[in-house]
Amino acid sequence: METKDKKLVNFRLSVKIIDLLNQLSKDTGKSKTQLVEEAILKLANEGKKENKQLDLLEKQNQQLQQALQGFQLALQGKDELLKEKDERIKDLQETIKALREIQEVKHTKKPFWKFWG
Repeated sequence: METKDKKLVNFRLSVKIIDLLNQLSKDTGKSKTQLVEEAILKLANEGKKENKQLDLLEKQNQQLQQALQGFQLALQGKDELLKEKDERIKDLQETIKALREIQEVKHTKKPFWKFWG
């Protein structure tokens, strides 16, 4: 990078960080300025990536919530149908019971003298 578009900045760092910066500069052959610039750019890019990932996760969460609401509505409808089915079965069982009672009365043999009475 060119030096004419750069400004001098003073800030304090811990001795441990300064030692790390010096060691990285020595190991990589890059200037301390280059290392600080790369570190800042890397952090900025990671922040953007994290924001994109968060946005994606929020979209997925919204889609899952919508799907869940659809399933809940479907289950609610199913529960109502099951309730109606149970009520219908109960009604039919009562009808069958009543028909059996009627059938028993019709098929009950009466003694011949009660035939006229």
